[in-house]
Amino acid sequence: MLRRTATFVCLVLAILLLAGFDKAVWKAFTKKNANFSVMMPGTPKEETATEQTAAGPIKLWQASVIGGTKAYFVSYSDLPKSTWKGDPKTMLEGARDGAAKRVQGKVVTDRELKLADRYPGREFKVLVGDKLELTQRVYLVKHRLYQVNMGCMVKGCTEAEVQEYLDSFKLLKAPK
Repeated sequence: MLRRTATFVCLVLAILLLAGFDKAVWKAFTKKNANFSVMMPGTPKEETATEQTAAGPIKLWQASVIGGTKAYFVSYSDLPKSTWKGDPKTMLEGARDGAAKRVQGKVVTDRELKLADRYPGREFKVLVGDKLELTQRVYLVKHRLYQVNMGCMVKGCTEAEVQEYLDSFKLLKAPK
């Protein structure tokens, strides 16, 4: 009997440990030289790439955590001087349209918003086929474009968890 109880206790502990194993630890990811922080489920993978845009090639820095049915991304690009006098609304719409085109998706929701009650932004959702939804916020802060994105299998995320992740993006200080 004692042996059966010990085996049962070990089995329960193993199940609890395995159930917790797949629960990521959320922590603030801070990029001081890019002036932002965001909550991420685990340690993100950082990478850079050059994106071809209507304004020409732009260097993109990105951090991501991908696992299971969810993916979390944050990125930024410093825009070329040729865009500095452009209309922010038009630039953000271009970022939205470029994001949808890149994944061959369809924009299904779109709204204007502000970061820190000051910097123009947009939030939009893109459906990719009938399996994937990407919700993204783009912000124009001076000459830097920030992007915060969460991807989920359709109905794999609640709107509350998507908004909680997107809302966690913050500037560290007001840019000069």
